[in-house]
Amino acid sequence: MNKFSKYFLSGIFLLVMLLSMWFVFADSYDEAPGVANGSDTISMLIFNISNNSGTPDNLVHYIMINNTGTASIGNLTNITISNGTWVNWNQTLEAFPVNITIDENVTFEQNFTVNFTLDSSAKYGVTLNASVTEIGNETNVSYSALPYYSGLTTIGDNIDPEATASCSPTTLYSGSSFPCTCSGTDSSFGSGVDTSVGSSTSSDGISTPISTGTFTYTCTVTDVAGNEASATATYTVGRTPSDSGTTTPSLPKKTHSWTQITPGVVTIMKDFDSEIGIRQIQIDVNNPAQNVKITVTKHDGKPAEVSVEKTGKVHQYLQIGAENFDNTLDKATVEFRAEKTWAAGVGLGKNDIAVFRYNEAASRWDELTTTSTGEDITYYYYEVELDEFSYFAISEKSVVGEEGEEEEGERNLTWLWILIAVVIIVIIVWQMKTKKK
Repeated sequence: MNKFSKYFLSGIFLLVMLLSMWFVFADSYDEAPGVANGSDTISMLIFNISNNSGTPDNLVHYIMINNTGTASIGNLTNITISNGTWVNWNQTLEAFPVNITIDENVTFEQNFTVNFTLDSSAKYGVTLNASVTEIGNETNVSYSALPYYSGLTTIGDNIDPEATASCSPTTLYSGSSFPCTCSGTDSSFGSGVDTSVGSSTSSDGISTPISTGTFTYTCTVTDVAGNEASATATYTVGRTPSDSGTTTPSLPKKTHSWTQITPGVVTIMKDFDSEIGIRQIQIDVNNPAQNVKITVTKHDGKPAEVSVEKTGKVHQYLQIGAENFDNTLDKATVEFRAEKTWAAGVGLGKNDIAVFRYNEAASRWDELTTTSTGEDITYYYYEVELDEFSYFAISEKSVVGEEGEEEEGERNLTWLWILIAVVIIVIIVWQMKTKKK
């Protein structure tokens, strides 16, 4: 065999191998991703329907889709079959297998894609795959290489759990029981939460002897996918109640931290103690924010850092502080609350209350646009949109004494000058009469 023949045969062999590989890949209809998360719509596989005769079949095609993975039907919201321009789906999804009717006149070869849409709280760790089987036997139409099978997709978990740290009472004394508890929830379907990792800077609880002061309790919860969330609460330890040197109790406070806040994702701080006049805070950012912390503190009176007392009837002073937003805050929607018993006691109704923010630059309290959002047996609720945090007051709406004080002062001054003028005239008249006599 000469060199030409040898190279020719080698080339033919290589061409055959390449063509074989092309046919293998061309016949590969598996589209399934390795991992998918809740709310994702994923392409599982593509199947082919051919009409070799070219004659319209005028028939309905029945397709059966099955899943032999471990995911139940409750992890899906719908199954979609599409040829790129036309979509058919089954919305009942009561059980696998699912029978799909393709009500289309197939006149040539078409490829159809099977898509699964996962429920927003799809169960972590279970698997999905898809198989397509013909259950209609048509004359002109062929379903090549049936059944089709997709690869295996594992459902991941991209939803962080919610942690709640609670200390009650927040002020206690040596010898008391440890006041704090840790709890958590997880919206991921069937995931569960491990709340055994709560910790506190006061070691293992309250015992005698113990140093007095304010301590922070940290609650950390981790779901079964490894996602973690933390929350903190504070408590104050004093001496005995009869001791005149009892440590001054700390102010009621709630702090919450996030490792990341993402634009378009609802981020809410809630579960405030009843003594704090806030129901929840919803945070919206315009860029991702890292290691964010928000602290809400209730003050018993005018905060020391505020130079101007809020006039009128004040229900509560609050301070909202934030860390690490770095100009990423779009807005914060805060739902404040006022106790009905306080409002009734000072003669105010639901529509007489507003939220004020302290304007440090102008040293004044500015009334914010306050929207009443409802009430229950205990509270009136109000919503305010903020673009920055500061000191706030839940108070009666602006009264004449605040807005008309200067005008009233001017009126009083006018009457004073009139009175002085009258007195001067009387004195002059009296002197003139005295001289005549």
